Amino acid sequence: MRARTWIVAVTAGLAAGLAGCGADLEQDERQNLSILRELPAYPGAREVEVTTSAYSGEENGPLDATDGHLTLITYQAPAGTTAPELVRFFTSRLGAGWSCDVERVPDPQLGCTSRDGSISVSPDNLLAEPPRFEVGADHRGGPG
Repeated sequence: MRARTWIVAVTAGLAAGLAGCGADLEQDERQNLSILRELPAYPGAREVEVTTSAYSGEENGPLDATDGHLTLITYQAPAGTTAPELVRFFTSRLGAGWSCDVERVPDPQLGCTSRDGSISVSPDNLLAEPPRFEVGADHRGGPG
């Protein structure tokens, strides 16, 4: 009986200790959405979906370790929208304090950082039917 009580106490203590580890999903999502809502709206785009996913900074770290959350908004783009147009739109309209890099793989991907966090613009699905793109934010600055 004593062994069972000890196991229950240790298990409860470990669970309480782990509850404080990692990032808080709701708080991260709220802060990420705050960044996303401040961004310019692409003309004619319609919000389709909002998702928030956990990430860990260590590639081979513990499976239950969460360092932060990335929030993505998927938009349906107007027909004929191109990746260069999308990237140009965001880079030309971001406020002061944003530093951006454009990566071409093969279409432009936009990544920007500021003191408030990071954003990304992914035009990967512009050729899908219907055409879509994603804009993501992480108030912690992003994984890795």
